[in-house]
Amino acid sequence: ILCSNRNVNEKSKTDEM
Repeated sequence: ILCSNRNVNEKSKTDEM
C-alpha cells in the first residue's frame, strides 16, 4: 500500500507539472 501511495503521489506531481 505504501509503495502504491508513493507511486500515485509521483504520478500526481508529474501531472501537475
